[in-house]
Amino acid sequence: MTTAAGYISDTPQYVYVEGKGLSPLDWWGTTPPDGDASPWRSAPMGSRYMHKESDTVRPVHYIKVDNNENDYDWASFSIGRTLAGGPTGLLLVLTKN
Repeated sequence: MTTAAGYISDTPQYVYVEGKGLSPLDWWGTTPPDGDASPWRSAPMGSRYMHKESDTVRPVHYIKVDNNENDYDWASFSIGRTLAGGPTGLLLVLTKN
């Protein structure tokens, strides 16, 4: 099977926009992010990473929310669903400081 573009073993591509900085990355892999190791440490804020351990385990989505070069730079969330008599949907709560 061919490895998908953006897989963690590939070298991430960074795009710099004058006055805006580095563009966020979007990739996936089979291990959770390690905020003090490369490439997670150098990923720009806003980057998205999907930890997909296997086909039978629910994926966990991570977003880089800080640049302190540690694991706490990455916030995670997992999406589930309710089917047996309940609603199916997703509620996201966004806050602004």
